Amino acid sequence: QQQQQKKKKSTFFSKKENNGGEASSPNIGVLDIFGFECFVVNSFEQLCINYTNETLQQQFNRYVFKLEQEEYARESITWSFIEFPDNQDCLDLIEGGRKQMPPDGGLLLMLDDECRLPRGSDANYAARVARSLKPQTKRIAISKKQAVDGVFEVCHYAGPVPYQTRGFLEKNKDELPRAAEELFVDARKRPEGKLLGAICDSHVNAARRAATAAQKKGQQDGLFDASGTTTTTTSHSSSS
Repeated sequence: QQQQQKKKKSTFFSKKENNGGEASSPNIGVLDIFGFECFVVNSFEQLCINYTNETLQQQFNRYVFKLEQEEYARESITWSFIEFPDNQDCLDLIEGGRKQMPPDGGLLLMLDDECRLPRGSDANYAARVARSLKPQTKRIAISKKQAVDGVFEVCHYAGPVPYQTRGFLEKNKDELPRAAEELFVDARKRPEGKLLGAICDSHVNAARRAATAAQKKGQQDGLFDASGTTTTTTSHSSSS
C-alpha cells in the first residue's frame, strides 16, 4: 500500500534575462509535488522520487524556518524558536560528498562507482551500503534478513522506506535494449537511416557522460538553484 502524503504546491516567481542580459517580464512556475512513494517492493525509481522530495522538503525548511528565523534574529524580534526536523543528513546520505560520509560517497555516488567496476553487481552494492554507510548514520537500517535479501532501509523524513537493490545497476546504466541497438545498426545501412544513427549516437554519448544517478543529482542541483533564486510561496492540499 502506497504511503500517503500531503501534496505541496510551490509557486516560484522570477524574472528571466534575455540574451542581452536585460530583465524581461516576470514569470510564474508551479511545482507540483506528489509526495513520497513506499510500496511493498521499492526499487531505484522510488529512490529517485524520494530523493527529489527530500530535496524539496529541505528547500521548504530553508525558506519557512531557517531563513525566516535568521531574519528575526537579525532584526531582534522577540519570538519563540520553532524546532523542526532537518533532513539535511538524509540528503548527505543519498548524495554523499560531505566529510562525514565515507570516501566512496553516498548512495548515488556509490551506485555510479559500482556500475563502473568490471565485476560490479547489485549484491556488491548492497554489501557496500551495509559496510560503509550503515555505521555512519542512523538514517540507514538493515536487518539480518534484509542483508540476505539485498535490501536496505532509508529513514526519510516522511518515514522508513525499504529498497530492494535487485536491478539497481541495470536501471542506473540506462542502456538501450540489445534488440533496439541491433535495429539502429541495421537502420544505418539504409538511405533513411542517417537520422536514426544520429539519435543512437546521441544516446550513447549521453550515457558515457553520466549514469542515471549522476544525471539525477545534476537535475536536483538545477532545481534547487532555480528555486533558490526566486520568491517562493507554498500551499498544501490533500492528495487522494
